[in-house]
Amino acid sequence: MTMGLSQYFLLVILFCSNNWVLSDDKTCAARDVGTDGSSMVCVCNSTYCDTVTREAPKVGAYVIYTSSKSGKRFEKSFGTIQSYSSVFEAESEQCDVDDGTTMYGNSKDGSGEDSDDDQSCKETFWNSASMSLQVENRQQYVEGFGGSITDAVAYNWYKLSEEMRSQLISTYFGEDGLGYSMIRIPIGGSDFSDRPYTYNDYPLNDETLFNFTLAEEDTKMKIPMIKAIQKVSKKEIKIIASTWSPPVWMKTNEKFYGYAQLKQQYYQSYADYHLRFIEEYEKRDIKIWAVTTTNRPTNGIMPEKNINSLGWYPADLGRWLAINLGPTIRRSRFNKTLIFAVDDERHLLDWYLHGMQRADKNVMKYIDGIAVHYYSSSSSPSLILDQLKQKYKKLILGTQACEGATGWDSTRIKIGSWDRAARYIQNIIEDLNHHSVGWMDFNLCLDVNGGPNWAKNYVDAPILVYHDKNEFVKQPMFYAMGHFTRLIPKGSQRIVMATQSITEIHNVAFVSPEGNILMVLYNSKTVSVKVHIRINSKRYIEVTIEAEAIKTIEINPNESVICKQESSVAYSVDTACAIDYYLGNVQINFMMSTLTNAGLFLNLILLGLVAFTRSDQPCAARDLGIEGRSIVCVCNSTYCDTISRDPPAPNTFVAYTSSRAGKRFEKETGRVLTFSSYNDAAKYDTEKDFTKHRVNQGQEKQNNDDGQFWTRATLVLDQNVRFQTIEGFGGSVTDAAAYNWIKLSDETKEFFIRSYYGEEGLEYNLIRTPIGGADFSTHPYTYNEYPWNDAALTNFTFTNEDIFLKIPMIKHIQRTSKQEVKLMASTWSPPVWMKTNERITGFAQLKPEYFQSYADYHIKFMELYEQAEIEIWALTTTNEPINGIVPFVTFNSIGWFPAELGRWVGQNLGPTLRSSRFNKTLIFAVDDQRYLLHLYLLGMEAADRDSIKYTDGIAVHYYGNFAPPLLLDDLHTRYNKVIIATEACEGPMPWDIMRVKIGSWERAYRYTKNIMEDLNHYVAGWIDWNLCLDEKGGPNWANNFVDAPILVYPERDEFIKQPMFYAMGHFSKFIPRGSRRISSTYPFLDLGRIPNIAFITPGGNIVVVLQNTNTFNMDVRINIDALRHVQVTVESESIKTIEINPRLFK
Repeated sequence: MTMGLSQYFLLVILFCSNNWVLSDDKTCAARDVGTDGSSMVCVCNSTYCDTVTREAPKVGAYVIYTSSKSGKRFEKSFGTIQSYSSVFEAESEQCDVDDGTTMYGNSKDGSGEDSDDDQSCKETFWNSASMSLQVENRQQYVEGFGGSITDAVAYNWYKLSEEMRSQLISTYFGEDGLGYSMIRIPIGGSDFSDRPYTYNDYPLNDETLFNFTLAEEDTKMKIPMIKAIQKVSKKEIKIIASTWSPPVWMKTNEKFYGYAQLKQQYYQSYADYHLRFIEEYEKRDIKIWAVTTTNRPTNGIMPEKNINSLGWYPADLGRWLAINLGPTIRRSRFNKTLIFAVDDERHLLDWYLHGMQRADKNVMKYIDGIAVHYYSSSSSPSLILDQLKQKYKKLILGTQACEGATGWDSTRIKIGSWDRAARYIQNIIEDLNHHSVGWMDFNLCLDVNGGPNWAKNYVDAPILVYHDKNEFVKQPMFYAMGHFTRLIPKGSQRIVMATQSITEIHNVAFVSPEGNILMVLYNSKTVSVKVHIRINSKRYIEVTIEAEAIKTIEINPNESVICKQESSVAYSVDTACAIDYYLGNVQINFMMSTLTNAGLFLNLILLGLVAFTRSDQPCAARDLGIEGRSIVCVCNSTYCDTISRDPPAPNTFVAYTSSRAGKRFEKETGRVLTFSSYNDAAKYDTEKDFTKHRVNQGQEKQNNDDGQFWTRATLVLDQNVRFQTIEGFGGSVTDAAAYNWIKLSDETKEFFIRSYYGEEGLEYNLIRTPIGGADFSTHPYTYNEYPWNDAALTNFTFTNEDIFLKIPMIKHIQRTSKQEVKLMASTWSPPVWMKTNERITGFAQLKPEYFQSYADYHIKFMELYEQAEIEIWALTTTNEPINGIVPFVTFNSIGWFPAELGRWVGQNLGPTLRSSRFNKTLIFAVDDQRYLLHLYLLGMEAADRDSIKYTDGIAVHYYGNFAPPLLLDDLHTRYNKVIIATEACEGPMPWDIMRVKIGSWERAYRYTKNIMEDLNHYVAGWIDWNLCLDEKGGPNWANNFVDAPILVYPERDEFIKQPMFYAMGHFSKFIPRGSRRISSTYPFLDLGRIPNIAFITPGGNIVVVLQNTNTFNMDVRINIDALRHVQVTVESESIKTIEINPRLFK
């Protein structure tokens, strides 16, 4: 029998409507262990192993994963979000338990005896639960989950066949496994080794660690296992390392175990021991994300077991961390490595932290987090974690857990134990509900005895390995872990889930980075429990949790059918739903009818519910009274305007407008609209055809509007056509910028930094800074000016400009920003003794004998700033190399002909950088005008092909933009390098009569035009020149004054934000790092075009920037897809940024 197209279409509808999902999961190969009270285990061998994949829930639906004592393992089921028929229904219950009439045995009819209905109601009451999500009540972000690779783990893995080793790695770290993202490893040996050892056992008293060498356990087992994990995992694997015991000659008892502390003369050696370990693993391309301050420090002062240990009293640990380990790590190239303190039981944490802080008040600045173990959790309250979070404001991470480890565990291995899985589940939920950012199991796998373990300290593990059968079994603990690790990704944020019933289900809930709701529910009862989960005042789901079962539920809450739009009534919407979108989970306990058009919005406005925004401070406008100029906004020590980004609710948008007329980030909101009927789409074979139909339909309407087509435009977006990924936006910290900033009061300095880098400001995330002096300095200078001809750069030191100006400003920015701020550095001129003319300016090239010294000059600069804990993300190959060849300028420069630059990059700078510890630092070539890029890159490539190999990106300047932007497209095609615009300012050209033009809208217009043009032609970031200057456009020792977005008036302790500032903000504020440019085009016959650019953000929102240069308003329809669009008016001479949340429909 054959099927027609309509029948296929019907099948598709049936599949979609019932949420059927085809899964390639392999089911558990169950083995009944035959022990009372136990569950089964799942067997894996060289040909078969069960898997689990995440099924992304459809919009308005959810996916459930269930594991249970009865034998379910990640069993999937599917459902659809339900809606209450009224707000009152959300408050009602099937049984009237609120008044107590059935709760305590009193019958409803007053007889004193339970009727059948009463008895049923009681059973429902005790076997049901009600919960409410509080999506607006957000807590910590999740860092990840994982387990430990001890010697025992790696040994058991290594003894398996190659196929089985691959199975074990995939089952923990693969896409169809648990998706672990963290590993903990011992630094040296632990009890889970077949012998006690460290990395520097001999010679004795070797305080310089001359013989520090990794063991065979590392090189033959642990490192190969880690490398196999890194190869399989699709995500970054973060590794945390802990020392069990240092070399015994460092310890007071000179034994691996027992009562012992660190000898004071080896405090620094023990800090260096950690650093050497990090270095050795780095050589094997393994990065250590964090270290702990020593595993279980109480083991060496209360030695209950004879296992590798080192005892620390709190005061001693505090002094060692503050004086030795902390400074050693922070001054090293591994200064981003985190330090987690204590690494012991919950009840011991505050005892240690309080004592450490009393011993040395500086200790807390070196502590990034607190590491907690599992074993005493049942006897110490979880509120301890809340108190720690409030008191110390550090990350909390569970770093070790296992079953069978305590003295009362008569059975070390309990194969198939569901009780052990239950304890894991309850502890993970408890820790996560009390601010833990992650949870790490102990051994990933052990043998059937719970080892090997040289101290015979055997324990249980989620996976047990049977070498004689070349197989392993997954215990219930494995699946307990998976209900968290597989479905709660890094970056998820915990939300509060309130229980509103007597029956309590263990629970924890999160919002994932993509906006889905994730819940883990555990029923410890021996009967099933029906759970009602209220998402908000209009929506809920109901699930039944089997006896002794765990469920993970992923909900995609942005359902189109919940808040219905009737096609016959334009813009109608259920008011209660609209309130939910804006309030999250605020409970509205009254009913509102469906309102339409103006009535709806009038009521919402009266309620104060339209587009809830944070309280932005408006511009303190100053009108200069000059014809043709716009306003400026004034900031001082007590006031500065702010702008917050208001995330649009599903199916809505938020728009921000700045204009010549004086608007500055003025907000408006609106809804995503749909075309007249979805049925129109069925008439066309493809979305492209339907889009063409809608465009033509719109064009016909415009053509019939008697001349209105000039003021209307239709912008068509295609999210499937994607281009470059955005790196960011920023400005330059020159000596002049820092000099002006430092002269302000502390309060005004703070407002300044927040205006650029704060959450209430432009949210810049890039900085460019000169290496040495530039023309925007008070005098010409370089590093290492003397002694003359010092090729070894023996006198390369900080200048006053670094110490008192640039570094304080950069550090303030780093403290303020909530995101990573990447720093790019460029040299204007090397020491004059390296140059052919031996002058700071003029026609000059680098003397050939100093090619290597000039490469070293850049390394020395990075080393210098590393001491100040400032990492250099990228270098450019020299600022504007044309300036020393065609010396029209009279400021700091060094000239490069293309061939010489190619040879220097290919033979000096590139190899020097890549062989240094800064080998991740990027190199951006040319750093000059658009029209010069091809000339330089082709010449460099011809002179030394390796120069292009070492080039990570291309740096372009703003000033020569008479050259067509298609040159950038060709560079992208030819070299496929990142392109960053690294310098821009207004007022530098000879024809610029006014260097500073306060309030100029034309200059903001040119900024906007150039940013759009660059971004539309593969530029991935845009960096402005000076963050601020004085009212003359300086200081500048060469009198090369220019304009800046912010001008500083130190005598009045104020600064003003010019239109250029707001032009920059329309991009930097709303286009976050990681956004991708998408296609945005006008129909062929659309005459009302205005400049535009569009992106899709990492969170899935669409950001469109429009610039109207006309002296009349433009009505713009933005087609998101074939079915949806938004309508905006772009005022004359204005910039409008629109952020659209398209998630209601797919």
